[in-house]
Amino acid sequence: MVRKVTRFSASFLRPIRPIRPLAVVLAACAALPVAAASARVVHPDELIAGQAPRGDRGVALVGSGRNRAIALAPGAPGVRLDLPPRRGTSATTRVRVRVSGCDGQRLALLTGRRRTLVGATKWVTREARATGDVLRVQVQPAAVASGCRLLIGKVEMVESVPIGAALWSPRLDEDPRYLKTFLDHFETITPENELKMALVHPERDRYDFAGADRLVELAENAGAPLHGHVLIWGEHLPAWVVQHDALGRSPWTTDALRAALKDHVQTLVRRYRGRIRSWDVVNEAVGFDGQLKRNFLLDKLGPSYVEDAFRWAQEADPDARLFINEKDADVAGARATGLLKLIGDLRAKGVRVDGVGLQHHLSLKIPPTKYGLHQNMKRFADAGLAVRITELDVAREGMPDDEGVRGRIYGDVAEACLMTATCEAVTIWGVGDRYSWLGADAGALPFDAEFAAKSWWQPFADRLSGRGAAA
Repeated sequence: MVRKVTRFSASFLRPIRPIRPLAVVLAACAALPVAAASARVVHPDELIAGQAPRGDRGVALVGSGRNRAIALAPGAPGVRLDLPPRRGTSATTRVRVRVSGCDGQRLALLTGRRRTLVGATKWVTREARATGDVLRVQVQPAAVASGCRLLIGKVEMVESVPIGAALWSPRLDEDPRYLKTFLDHFETITPENELKMALVHPERDRYDFAGADRLVELAENAGAPLHGHVLIWGEHLPAWVVQHDALGRSPWTTDALRAALKDHVQTLVRRYRGRIRSWDVVNEAVGFDGQLKRNFLLDKLGPSYVEDAFRWAQEADPDARLFINEKDADVAGARATGLLKLIGDLRAKGVRVDGVGLQHHLSLKIPPTKYGLHQNMKRFADAGLAVRITELDVAREGMPDDEGVRGRIYGDVAEACLMTATCEAVTIWGVGDRYSWLGADAGALPFDAEFAAKSWWQPFADRLSGRGAAA
């Protein structure tokens, strides 16, 4: 596999993985706030090519040999390195620097929100991590002496995949270990139940946003992006939608039911516009045979309910990324093939589908292989779709519990994701076994019933973060 690591070494050879063209980096930077607007931007491709930065802001690349130096003229405001990871992933950037010829002065190295003073006596390695298109590393000098230089020994960008967890808001109050474990180990949130129609819209004329609002606020306070789950799920609908009279007849006309669903989708998406930036628009629409699954919405509205849901969501928030989420489509088979065909058909009609969520509810009984998982993900990636692993757990399913096997399965999922160019997130369906939807005895999650990490958790997390070695 190709490791998602780009290194800029002292010899400034070509990177292991190509980076985006300079014009793309500049375009991405234009939308980002700049800590010091007048700081000179030095891009990695300039470092590799050995070109001096353009402009007259008092910064130039000088010298050759072991280390590349950035000369800072007196009064120069600073220098900024912008490194672009793949879209949708996180990246950890490590910078090894020291200063030279600064008459004992130290420079301030800004990485993320952290500020470190860098002097001439030793090399300093700092890390910064960000999710998005550009990771910014900025050096901000004080008034420097003539001849002061910043020496760059290595700039290393390790692309990684964020690990998230499904949270259910009532657990936040029931057990403080639940929230602590999430905050200590996870990076993104998916509401386990709070945005499902039966809970958030329990009556036709009443919404209950309390649980969803709480998780959105938690996500914002923790700096953890929240993925919206789910707008339309044809099998789990509130009673007011699936109501029937004594003879089993539904009172809905096609137009009235479509209008009610449109109101539901657009009410949720508009309420959280700009706060929830990605949604599972439709959940579990495909059956084992690869055809649309029989459910209440298909019976009443026909296949158009899937297309309508995506159009309504896009209309409500054109900037949100829209996914279709499916179970048992993790490996090649009729369901995965049918899902890919459904997405192709939607796109042929002009419906925007940004990506696919593959649930990965796996078991010890039938362990998949990383190659089988990857080959299936690759089909979606090759179709231009982002891939998210959305509901990962590994249940016993009647087998003797074996954490060695479970750890290998989790590890294979990590490897398959890292092997897939557009795999951008892994979400585990819960935090610890105590509150798993499968029950504590299933042992399906990476933390046990007392929230102790299982032996395989750290290697799994390290692998996805870019710190661990390939299996």
